[in-house]
Amino acid sequence: MSNTKDWLYLKTYTGSADDVGATLPVLVAWMNQLSGVECWHFIRYMDFQGHHLRIRLKGYTNDVDAWYTTLPMLRKSLKAVSPQKMERIIFDPMTGQVGSRRGVTLDVYSPELEKYGGLEGMKHVEQHFQDSSLACTYMRIWNWGAQKRAVQVAHYISAVQNNLVNMNIEMNLPYMIADRWRTRLVYAGISPQKLNEKISDISVKLQISNTFLEPKLCDVAASSAELIRKYVCGEIVAPQNFPLDIVHMDINRIGLNPLEECFAAMLAAQKDSSSNAD
Repeated sequence: MSNTKDWLYLKTYTGSADDVGATLPVLVAWMNQLSGVECWHFIRYMDFQGHHLRIRLKGYTNDVDAWYTTLPMLRKSLKAVSPQKMERIIFDPMTGQVGSRRGVTLDVYSPELEKYGGLEGMKHVEQHFQDSSLACTYMRIWNWGAQKRAVQVAHYISAVQNNLVNMNIEMNLPYMIADRWRTRLVYAGISPQKLNEKISDISVKLQISNTFLEPKLCDVAASSAELIRKYVCGEIVAPQNFPLDIVHMDINRIGLNPLEECFAAMLAAQKDSSSNAD
């Protein structure tokens, strides 16, 4: 048996439909039949060929070779999944016009070492990515509607922020997230200022104060905050967007587009300000 390890990197395209999460049950069932999967994670993505999931699985080379032989079965199972459009609170025009490819393609996984702090940082990040991916499949996020996704992400952002406060780390994460995507709102014809002025009323309508963060997302939020702590303390040396990138990947897995992420960050900021006022 080979002692070397490798990655299997798949892209599963869903045609013109953007609900790539609908394929997760099939992918999880397929992975559960594989032997030797050491770790895995997924993200949602789009390129000129279309919306897709990117799934990375790591194991010993002999096991990875065996996984390749099961791909025809996976392709057949995915063909049975009907393409679906995601229900959205805010439509993002920058993610609407894409290709319509369907099927599974292979690629070479090159970890973004510079983005995530070199080999040592990547080790921690990949573990977090797996924990986040497992949480999403455990919660069956493919069954969540647009409102639940937005509310849960608002609670998640707030939880990360509260963890940072408890660690004595000064960082206004909700503001940073909202500011990151502000220009995307403008491009979509939405005034960030006007949306923010309405956020209190929207929060009441969504019953933010009467809902709670899913337990699995509590764990993910704590893990995200710990990675950010390592970055702030210099244990992970990475570019300044590291905290935002970590949180964005978690939100991406849940299924929000950047405009909805901005909206959820505004909800989180309003939630935190209301809690502090109390």
